[in-house]
Amino acid sequence: TVQQVTEDLASCSVDNSSLAANEAEVSESAPDSPPADVAEPPKQQTSSSSSSSSTAVARPTANSLAPASDGCHRIWRRPYKKCREETDEVSSWYSHKRHVIVFTYSGKPVYSRYGEEDGLSGTTGALSAIVSKMASFFFSNGSSPPDCLRYMLAGEHVFAFLEKGPLWLVCVSRSGDTYADMVRLLERVHMQIITILTAGIERTLLNRPTYDMRGLLGGTESVVNSMIRWCTQDMFLQFEGFEPLPCAPSARAAAVEALKAARVPNVLFAFLMAGQRILAAVSNRQYRLDALDLGMI
Repeated sequence: TVQQVTEDLASCSVDNSSLAANEAEVSESAPDSPPADVAEPPKQQTSSSSSSSSTAVARPTANSLAPASDGCHRIWRRPYKKCREETDEVSSWYSHKRHVIVFTYSGKPVYSRYGEEDGLSGTTGALSAIVSKMASFFFSNGSSPPDCLRYMLAGEHVFAFLEKGPLWLVCVSRSGDTYADMVRLLERVHMQIITILTAGIERTLLNRPTYDMRGLLGGTESVVNSMIRWCTQDMFLQFEGFEPLPCAPSARAAAVEALKAARVPNVLFAFLMAGQRILAAVSNRQYRLDALDLGMI
């Protein structure tokens, strides 16, 4: 009856004041209670059999420094900035961890990863003087095979030099790069410049050492910048190949058949790309495209 149920509930009721007193006594008698400034780990909540539905409790996670990846987009580092307002007369230009500089025999700047080339004539002139003096002091002996300056160590900085015809390429790094990796990076930079300007620019510089070739690179520096960024943040520097797009064999076969079905005259090579990855590639049987050439493209 209603009266009996009411009596049972009254007998099971607990006085709130006595419960609070008991909890205070238990907290005072606890021997190893954590200090107030130390946060206790969250307790796991167990689902009750009387509840009709359970609610998932999200645990706090640390904020990631990199954006979430969906498997299709590459996680790059912070956006690259050329900092055109910088010159070799300001201290901020020297704070960059990895410089790439290209100049001619006469010391004229051709390309710089950071800063405006017009404001780096003092640095390129000094590097050109160092190269020529080292060659005259140590490598001018006719009995020994011709050699040139390869690298220098200055504190935590490594200066790697690469001679390519009338061009000198220098990489200055304090990022812990090895000499082999720095030279490999400079070779990629030279290959990218020759891909843009063709090999005729070297003959022009040999005939006219004071020729200013910066005007020919105008508007294409972003290509060289992207290639350097690709080499420093990806595996392109370590492998002479290209990255394929992960997909099912049936999907790749369908893409290859689609390229073969496209009847376009005088085509030597065709490929499908998804971002920076290759989905399918077909080529003429008489010709072969090198993986590095494809990377330059």
